[in-house]
Amino acid sequence: KNKWKEGFYILDMSFGDDVYSMVMNKKSAGYESQAWFIRNGFPEKEIKENWAKGFQITELDFHNEQWVLVMTKFTDRTPQIYLLRNVFPYDEVERLAADNYLIEHLTYADGQWLIVCNYQPPN
Repeated sequence: KNKWKEGFYILDMSFGDDVYSMVMNKKSAGYESQAWFIRNGFPEKEIKENWAKGFQITELDFHNEQWVLVMTKFTDRTPQIYLLRNVFPYDEVERLAADNYLIEHLTYADGQWLIVCNYQPPN
């Protein structure tokens, strides 16, 4: 928490042995601001509220029976979506890929597949 308050940004995180570990950097290209949340239930409300403020999901995982969400505001924002499904959504992923959405984050958590995709404009 102290480093985050000093202007460091969360780049990556992991959970193990009852401890959250984070990779943080003070000078991250394109980062404007960041917010993080720990919730017992899936943080859909926080995602939607922060998407409306221009933030994007940069980390979203389930550890120790809690959802951990990090959202970042970038200088260049691209459209983003997430899928939360009980069964891996092969067809949806293929459709998204055809529409230039790339998987940014993939995890199996709390009995569900979570996939976060960012739009990648065609060259």
